[in-house]
Amino acid sequence: MKTIEEKKLHFVDPSWQSDLSGAYRAMTSIKDAQSLLHTPAGCQLYVYALQSMQDFYYGMTGTTALAERDIVFGGEEKLQQALTKSLEVFNPKMIGIIGSTASRLIGDDIKGIKNLVQNQAGTDIPILSIDTSSVEGDHISGYNLVLDALVETVMKPAKNKLPRTVNIFGIQEDAPNGRADFFEVTHLLQELGIKVHVPFLCDNSTQQISKAPEASLNIVLSDNLGLSAARLMKQKFDIPYLTLDYPIGITNTTRFLKEIATYFDVKEQIVDTLVEKEMQLVYRVLAEGNFYLDDFPGVRAAIISDSMMALAFARMLKEDLAIDPALVCMVTCGKDSVARLEAMEQELGLDVMFLKKPNYIHIRKALEETRPNLVLGGILEKFTMEQVGLLEMGGIFMSIPTFPSAWGVHTFPRPFVGFKGFVNILETLMNELIRFGFPPQSSFRKMNFIEGY
Repeated sequence: MKTIEEKKLHFVDPSWQSDLSGAYRAMTSIKDAQSLLHTPAGCQLYVYALQSMQDFYYGMTGTTALAERDIVFGGEEKLQQALTKSLEVFNPKMIGIIGSTASRLIGDDIKGIKNLVQNQAGTDIPILSIDTSSVEGDHISGYNLVLDALVETVMKPAKNKLPRTVNIFGIQEDAPNGRADFFEVTHLLQELGIKVHVPFLCDNSTQQISKAPEASLNIVLSDNLGLSAARLMKQKFDIPYLTLDYPIGITNTTRFLKEIATYFDVKEQIVDTLVEKEMQLVYRVLAEGNFYLDDFPGVRAAIISDSMMALAFARMLKEDLAIDPALVCMVTCGKDSVARLEAMEQELGLDVMFLKKPNYIHIRKALEETRPNLVLGGILEKFTMEQVGLLEMGGIFMSIPTFPSAWGVHTFPRPFVGFKGFVNILETLMNELIRFGFPPQSSFRKMNFIEGY
């Protein structure tokens, strides 16, 4: 596995977001919770802008709007006032206090103020102290800080366990196709007789989260997002967990269903029947689109996303479409992500260039070296393709569930997971072929005639 040497630069253009952004995104997925940003006013505008790009409702939000005086003398008094006012005005079921670089440097005692206000108000409303700083970690670590706080502060021991129920970690509601992915996973599990109890974090309520320990199993669709919370729930509530690949593509989805069915002792025949039923749509699309499928073998792809998406799409491209992943950029990375990619590379006979948490200078350089025909990523990746001339050369861009991604309007649920998701991926690729290279077999192959490719 090749890597580009990441030399120290005088400036960087990071591909990841801050932990503050991830924590705020997580809190806005809880519909009756309020986010209180203990930040300067500019930080609030930044996260508002990110959510607006996704056309995503950012719920009840307040800020302490730290000013110069607060930076010098401390912002605890302002935080106390803002927290007290939040309880009066918003009447939330939960509050998440999200820290910032400024509050970290000042050294404000966020937990102490939280305890003081709770005692003075005589309220039992859960108040989370989320110790983000914008200088440590990334948006996934911010998500994880919120999830861990929910386990410690909001969840209550279950009086009774609900049989054949699962909680799901790893689906990001505000990511493109996120909510549609949740609906599709729910549908597939229901076909096996398994009910989704709490999908973290997809349009949750405080009461729903408090009852999460009633589930029989936690499913973590990531090697990073939600894994620490699942481990905490194992320690605190004795709920087992499975870590599975994000079910993108035929092979990943089939493996996902079989592993869950094995855990719950669902008969293999039931799984096979479900897979065959779902595959009927895939067969039809493959038959109708066969004219374009000859373009796929030999195509070289670049994938730029969080580790869970990058690994899932890399496997799907090779196993289901015979497309070779030439470049994998993980903008966030779990502890085992690199090892899993190396194992996949050896298993599938890949030759991958790999970048871990790169900035866009390194991504541009990697795209110039690998010259992929197909790039999967978000809006920033399409701009990067334009900068290195790949679009002019006939390269194809495909928007995948990453954040932010304002490239396209998602008014109707179109999942990327499951068998329906695979059909959507196929249709997207074939439509891109038509847009950039009609008649068939011209767009991908056009790049083969360009000197240097």
